[in-house]
Amino acid sequence: MERPSASPPRSTKLAQDSFVSSGNAGSFLNDLLCGSTPLSRRTFWGICVVIFVVALGLRLITLQGRSLQMDEAYSVWFAARPWHELWHVVPLYEIHPPMYYSLLKVWIGWFGDSEVAVRVPSVIVSMATVLLVAVSGKLLRAGPVIDRVGLIAGLLLATNKGSIMYGQLARPYAFEALAVAVALLCAVIVLRHVTANRAPDAGSTGERDLYRPALVGLALSVSATLWSHNTGLLVAFFIGLGMLVSVLCWARGNRLVAALTIGAPFVVALALWSPYVSFLIAATKYVQSSFWVKLEWIDFLKAWSLAAGARLTLLPVLILCAGAWLALWRTCRPVALFLAMVLFLPFAFIVAYSCLVRPIFMDRLFVWMAAPMMFLTALGLAWALPRSRTRLTVLVLLLLLSGVQLVQLYRGATEDFRASVAEVANNRRSGDLLIVSPNEVDIAVQYYAKQFRDFPDVLVVPSPFPAIGLDRPYLSNVAAPGIVPADRDMVRAAIATHGRVWLIQRNAGGFDPDSVVRNEILSLRKPVQVHDEHTPELRPELFE
Repeated sequence: MERPSASPPRSTKLAQDSFVSSGNAGSFLNDLLCGSTPLSRRTFWGICVVIFVVALGLRLITLQGRSLQMDEAYSVWFAARPWHELWHVVPLYEIHPPMYYSLLKVWIGWFGDSEVAVRVPSVIVSMATVLLVAVSGKLLRAGPVIDRVGLIAGLLLATNKGSIMYGQLARPYAFEALAVAVALLCAVIVLRHVTANRAPDAGSTGERDLYRPALVGLALSVSATLWSHNTGLLVAFFIGLGMLVSVLCWARGNRLVAALTIGAPFVVALALWSPYVSFLIAATKYVQSSFWVKLEWIDFLKAWSLAAGARLTLLPVLILCAGAWLALWRTCRPVALFLAMVLFLPFAFIVAYSCLVRPIFMDRLFVWMAAPMMFLTALGLAWALPRSRTRLTVLVLLLLLSGVQLVQLYRGATEDFRASVAEVANNRRSGDLLIVSPNEVDIAVQYYAKQFRDFPDVLVVPSPFPAIGLDRPYLSNVAAPGIVPADRDMVRAAIATHGRVWLIQRNAGGFDPDSVVRNEILSLRKPVQVHDEHTPELRPELFE
């Protein structure tokens, strides 16, 4: 069997070498793309610093300017729960593990719960992922070409719209992306070791030194993946399955021993994650009984667009990834098969489950794919494109398209609870009443209302969050019930003791499709400020 190698095909490498000596105005970037000689330590880490600065700058833009979104408000609310409630009660109705909320709770204890403060942990973790990808070639110790591939991949991830968008949110997606990136890197190191066609003692000292730390890192990162998100189990399963199949096909020596060796980190990871298993089972029952996701076929494409950075970069990224994978298949089949299984099987499973059982597909479930896809994209630039000028042109094009998408991201509208609450607070009168529906909206209202004195009384319909076990449909989670006709009574009683009425609703078509709350208000008060087709959904309506 041919030894797995990170070196490109001979023809590609000759093209690289001939270009390095050609020299032109863009020689530095060209050498980074096409060079085959080692970069000096100063140059390598200098490029890493540049990538770090670019990534940080892009992730700080609008960090303070945007209101917390609904899911972010959930994060802050969960993090504010007492420790016992967070670990023993919250998992009964929140489908994600409490680990992220626990870390956020500690962070808030030190730095407060301002919009910027609660988002900074995600920024830090997103930055760590970018740097990990940038140095991944160096960590693989696969040669100077792969060192450069890692740097280019780090630059692409630094400007990746999906990575930036979820790296700015107070949600666990950035944490899952980092955990998966570490797991994939460790898995590739382990696979290269156990599938090499030479004895371990014949390998380089660097490869041997990496093997055992990679096994430990694999156990810890898989455990972190499991704890980061409720779909972490699916990702971890296919990482393990991909490694197992590759080992059974190409392992050197006793394949059963090799399979048991790579299985050990997953056993450790499962043991570390085992306290959450009972809660996951309960969450699975909830998903099967009631879930709010509506299946839209365009979302299947959006998932790949998110990982690729944006719609505009999807096609070139997929072409480069395909070219890189074909070259990788010729040079290192175990890693090629492993990456194919990890990238496609989780996606295929969720698509199949959504079509055959119950829709659960959301594009943000695949944020973690951005890092491996950017590495394959960079590998495609280095291996799949024969001409140096073409490589440089494609890289610049990718960066420009990413820039266009980032401008749209920064200018795009998001849920603005801050403005909604401020409008009510700044225009309140004595005796006003604010009605919020559904009850999850009150989480965000509470977050911003505490900044104002004498905020109006708030009626939460049908019951303050969490409202568990009510005899009615549930949509977004088992603590956020829908509105039923019987809720008219509580609305009528509250209005009877107040003057003007403010109304803030979110997803009224889902939670209150019959407009029970709004119609009851209209039966008792005259509209002063109401929505039309151009009004943001969260803008308060006023009745008097």
